[in-house]
Amino acid sequence: YISMVAFFMETNIKRMDPSRPDAAKHFMVFDVKGMSYLKSNLKMIKQLMKLVADYYPERLGIAICINADLVTDYLWKFSKMFLDKRTIDKTRFFRKDYLDFLEEQIGLEHITTDMGGTRTEEWPLLSGEDTQDDYVYTEKL
Repeated sequence: YISMVAFFMETNIKRMDPSRPDAAKHFMVFDVKGMSYLKSNLKMIKQLMKLVADYYPERLGIAICINADLVTDYLWKFSKMFLDKRTIDKTRFFRKDYLDFLEEQIGLEHITTDMGGTRTEEWPLLSGEDTQDDYVYTEKL
């Protein structure tokens, strides 16, 4: 999972328009519906936070977790100990009332229908020259 996030972040960086400073940030949406403490992987969450903080500290525009519950709230309180204030300030949690925020920030036409948006087509995840093997994150924690 961590390697996949690193791969998509690198792929998205290649696609960003360098002439638009506002387009040089990642807007990350994590749907945590159905997540429970027993299903969560705290080590993986810590690795994900470390990846973003160490390798992409100024690339994060906003990260949101949707469909959050009490477990997510507690995990976030624990996780904040490992993050700097700038990253914490760029993170938002929503239970079910996230659509207005998404529409205001990026438009529902960019959000897939399973998350309440209007986008029906697949994302262009890979171009011909991109392969996940180019971005393997192997740091041990």
